[in-house]
Amino acid sequence: MLKQQQQLDEAYRATMLCGTSRSDFAVRSFNIEDRREWVSRGLGSRSMVESLKRPDIEEAKEALQDIYQEAIAPGWAGPGSNAVHPLTLDMAQRFLDALPLSMPAPEVNADPDGEISFDWDRGRDRLLAVSISLSGRLSFIYRHRSVRLRDTLWFMDDQLPDELVGLYQNLKH
Repeated sequence: MLKQQQQLDEAYRATMLCGTSRSDFAVRSFNIEDRREWVSRGLGSRSMVESLKRPDIEEAKEALQDIYQEAIAPGWAGPGSNAVHPLTLDMAQRFLDALPLSMPAPEVNADPDGEISFDWDRGRDRLLAVSISLSGRLSFIYRHRSVRLRDTLWFMDDQLPDELVGLYQNLKH
């Protein structure tokens, strides 16, 4: 048990050094090709490239399921609100799975337009709010002191855009 924990700690440190969701994804991936690429780049040994379970992400997934059950019917949030589509739920679960270790689990909510939102509220005018659609469109709002951004990115190939990870990293400062 101690050896396995040491291996996971080494994998965590290696992904933190890389600072990208891609290396983090490879560590947790079940796809052997992702693992081979990660190892071939010299970022880990085969013994430490194994699936990492994160309790915070598992809790967020449970919250996501509860929210989905509440938002499954049209009109769930009042007249005119859209139901959350099952494909949106799937996309949201994959989004949570793709979060790098450097990002904690977000607060999860459903939006009246049928999208799922993820919020990282760091207090004192520091916020990153991301909504995901069934197509993988990521609409986000970023607020860090006087900086305000609103834009759209895409969640493709189960990879978080590096720009989104960077925005979260900026919130920590």
